[in-house]
Amino acid sequence: MTKVTLQDVKAVGKVASSLGFFVPSDDQKRLKTMFWSRWKMGPVRTSDEITAASITQITDTTVVEQWWKDAEFKVWFKNENGVAEEIEHNANIAIETMRQLMYNDNPSIRLKAATESLKAKSEADKAAERQASIDGEINQEQLQKLLNSALAAGIIKLPGGDV
Repeated sequence: MTKVTLQDVKAVGKVASSLGFFVPSDDQKRLKTMFWSRWKMGPVRTSDEITAASITQITDTTVVEQWWKDAEFKVWFKNENGVAEEIEHNANIAIETMRQLMYNDNPSIRLKAATESLKAKSEADKAAERQASIDGEINQEQLQKLLNSALAAGIIKLPGGDV
């Protein structure tokens, strides 16, 4: 197994930069995190309102004025969904990696991949159930239990129930 070092990661970043991809530095990432955590605390705003001056005011950091001249930096900085998009991208890579491991020659690796895939599916199903309940969806059985408990507690009465 090949061990990836920090130098390898930095080298990939340099290659990506040379190909025209914007690769933020650690300082730029920290500034973006600081800014967005504070920006969201204020009144409802849009990313169109973000300027070097507003970033400087909110973060008390002037270095952004130099970075702001780079159009790619601006696009990256104004993307408030960047972290969520990166997490989604990494999840897709993880799923693809798991899928590839399912075809490995080693049976124990295939079994582990299958087990982890089933765990992931179970967690996804639970998350979908939680989201459905948050969204107000309720199945027939849940509705019946809710109505029965409300009737038993006297919270509601059926029409003609006093007879």
